[in-house]
Amino acid sequence: METKIIQMDPDVSFSRQIERNTAPVVLLSTFLVKPEFVGVFLSGFQKQFAIMRKQPGLISAQLHRGIAGSCLFMNYVVWESTDAFKRGFELPEFQAQLKQYPPGTEVSAFFFQRVPVPGMCLGEAAAAEEVTMTKDRDKNA
Repeated sequence: METKIIQMDPDVSFSRQIERNTAPVVLLSTFLVKPEFVGVFLSGFQKQFAIMRKQPGLISAQLHRGIAGSCLFMNYVVWESTDAFKRGFELPEFQAQLKQYPPGTEVSAFFFQRVPVPGMCLGEAAAAEEVTMTKDRDKNA
């Protein structure tokens, strides 16, 4: 049983998204893993992240797991741009790791941008300012 790739939006593919440079972006990925393979998945995920965390443009990342015994994982990654992600994604060592998901794993990934909602949340102008502050902080570290 191979890994099953699930397209989140039937009208916009992941490959189409990475062809358009957009900044900043959030990459949301989900992984539905068979219970007997959770340890294997986490080990492989750690190897993938070791490659990506070295890539310029990665701002932050956090893996989450569903509660109540769920084996659904969600990874939330903030990137400076889709181009920054693409550089790491296209590395041969990262592509090799993508082939290491446990049997039967269902994977989906999609890029998002913030949407301003008055009185609730900020849009991309605030996010762009956040990216600038992060770059400045990293330069001074």
